[in-house]
Amino acid sequence: MKKLLFFLFIIQLLVSCNKNKELGSPLEFFDTKVELKGELIELDKELLGLPAYNMALYDSIMFVYDAQRVDNKFLFVIDIKNNKLLKKIINVGWGPSEHSMLSNIIIDKPNGRILFHEPNKKKMYSMLVQDILHSDSLANFTKEEFDLVDRFNEPNNYFKLISIDNSKHYIGYGNSSDSCMYTLVNATGTVINSGCIYPTFPNSESYDHLFISNLFYGDLTSSGNRACSVAQPGFFEIVEINGNSISTICRKLFLLPEFTPMNIENRQVPKKNREGIAGFINVVSNTKEIYTTFCNNTIQESMLSGCVSKDMLVFDWDGNPVKHYILDHGILGFVLDGKTIYAITNAPEPKLVKYVLD
Repeated sequence: MKKLLFFLFIIQLLVSCNKNKELGSPLEFFDTKVELKGELIELDKELLGLPAYNMALYDSIMFVYDAQRVDNKFLFVIDIKNNKLLKKIINVGWGPSEHSMLSNIIIDKPNGRILFHEPNKKKMYSMLVQDILHSDSLANFTKEEFDLVDRFNEPNNYFKLISIDNSKHYIGYGNSSDSCMYTLVNATGTVINSGCIYPTFPNSESYDHLFISNLFYGDLTSSGNRACSVAQPGFFEIVEINGNSISTICRKLFLLPEFTPMNIENRQVPKKNREGIAGFINVVSNTKEIYTTFCNNTIQESMLSGCVSKDMLVFDWDGNPVKHYILDHGILGFVLDGKTIYAITNAPEPKLVKYVLD
C-alpha cells in the first residue's frame, strides 16, 4: 500500500504544473492539433497603418489599436456585424485631449465604457461606448480615472491592466522599485499589493529587478479571480487573486530568455538576442480556457515582418495544455467572441480574419 501511495505521489508530481522549469518549446506539449481555415473579412474601408497587437470587443463593436497612428489617431472602431469601419478616435499628441501612446484597452461592459492606459501620462482614462458611436466630437468624452503610481510615488511600469471580475481591481506588471512581477490596484488607483517574484534563470541573481522586468514583458488576461500572463519568449503563469493577495497557481518557463547584458547611461539593461525565438505574443481567455499565440520566428525576422503567428495554444485555467490550433494566416492581435476568433492578419495588407473554433 505504501509503495502504491508513493507511486501515485510521483505520478502527481510529474503531471502537475511545473514551476519555473525549462521545458522546451510549448508546441511540443500538445497532443491535439487542429488545422483551421480562416475567412477574410472585407470592410467598407481599408485598415491602414497597424500592425495591431491590441484589440478589444464590446458586443459587435471592435476596437483595434493602430500602432502606426495613420490619420493622427489611435483606435479603429469597427462594426463587425455589418463589416463597417465606423471611425478612428483618440488624437495623437501631448495636449489635454491628446495621447502619446496607449498600452491597453479594457472593456467595462457593466458601465458601458472602454478604459485605456496612457503610460506617458501615467493615468487611466475611460470613454462611454455610446458617446463614441454617436458623436464626432470625442475630446470631451475622455476623462481621467486615476493616476498609476506605486507606493514609492513612482510611475508603475504597466504594460497591460486587467479588470478582475466585479472587484474593481486591476492587475498589471510590477514596477522597477519592487521585486514582484505583478501589482494589484483598486478602482481609485491605490496600490493594494504586489506579488509573485520574477522568474529565475541561470545567473539571474546577479541582475536587479529592473533588468529582469525588461526581459519578461508580455501580455495579461483574466477570468474571475485568476489572471494569466505570457511573456516572450516562453514564460507562462497563472495567478489567483484572493482579496488583496496574489498567489501563483501555475508557472512554466518553457524557453529561457536569450540576451547579453549591456550598459546604457550607467544602467545595465538586457540586449535581446535577435536570433532567439520571439515566443508568446498575445493572450485572451474565457471562463474555461486561455488562448495564446506563439511565434516561431526569430526576433530579427519578427522585426521585419511583425510578430505574426500561425500557432494558437489553448490551456485550461490550471495550466494544462488542451489544444493546438494551426492557422492558415499569420495573425497579430486577436479577440475571442464565444467560439469565434477575430484577428488582424497581414495578407499581405492588414485584414480582419475570422476563425470558428470547433
